[in-house]
Amino acid sequence: MEDKKPPLDATRRLDPLILLRDATKEQKRVTISQEYLNINGYKVHRSTRCAYRRAPGEPFLDIGSVWYMYHEASKEDGHYSKETARKHGYQYLDLFARSELLSYLEGSTNACENIVEDVLYGRKRPKEERMKGLPEPPRIYIINRMEPLGNL
Repeated sequence: MEDKKPPLDATRRLDPLILLRDATKEQKRVTISQEYLNINGYKVHRSTRCAYRRAPGEPFLDIGSVWYMYHEASKEDGHYSKETARKHGYQYLDLFARSELLSYLEGSTNACENIVEDVLYGRKRPKEERMKGLPEPPRIYIINRMEPLGNL
């Protein structure tokens, strides 16, 4: 998988995994406030689905769970476990998934087996966002303007 960025316009979905990866590679701080992650000038709801899934056919993971895993696993004294993840309302990632995803987020590899490239680069939307009867997916906002970024 090439390390390429999608256009920031209304024609494609901006995957929050790209924002999180850019922030971690640049060692920029990502914070959470009132259910929103603040990533590099963007405000992303923690339940927004990203292009990562544990296995083909499984649902896409929410960006909040990916951020929490990175946040806890990258701390020197961090304690990431199934219990702490669940206690804070996040899904747990096992050791194998965690190590591959951490390598991708930190930029030491441009590929991760469980990232769906078509979703990552906005060519497709996660199935969970396309199903009828579900509410519109949470939006990504530009923090300074608090306007939605295109048709995300």
